[in-house]
Amino acid sequence: LASDDKKLQEIGDLEAKQYLGETDDEKYAKLNENSLDLKVKSDRTVINKKALLRNENPSTMSQEAFMEEISRDADRRYKDKLRRKERMETFKKQVALAFRRGEFEKALSLYNKAIEQICSIPTELLLILTSNSMIKR
Repeated sequence: LASDDKKLQEIGDLEAKQYLGETDDEKYAKLNENSLDLKVKSDRTVINKKALLRNENPSTMSQEAFMEEISRDADRRYKDKLRRKERMETFKKQVALAFRRGEFEKALSLYNKAIEQICSIPTELLLILTSNSMIKR
């Protein structure tokens, strides 16, 4: 096998294959996929297995229930905001009417009620303040 002559290398290769018993082609021909047994020596998955386990603790809620509750909460807050905005608009009209009539104390109390209705809507508050300052001029 270590010779420089090609024929001698081929002869040495054939003798080595005969000594070992089988050729590579014969080994691959005998290989059957169904008869192979693979053994895993270590599990190298990166999956969080604890997340897949069902936690039957009654104090926790499922993802679906949580998302549904978040959706209901958002709808409830949106409807509440619309109601407060509608009340604020009503108070705003009453404030303008009271100012025109010269009932400044009533206008001031209605104005404060309008501000209470829009505590979470700062842009609406700004609009009320500017509209009231225009009325005073």
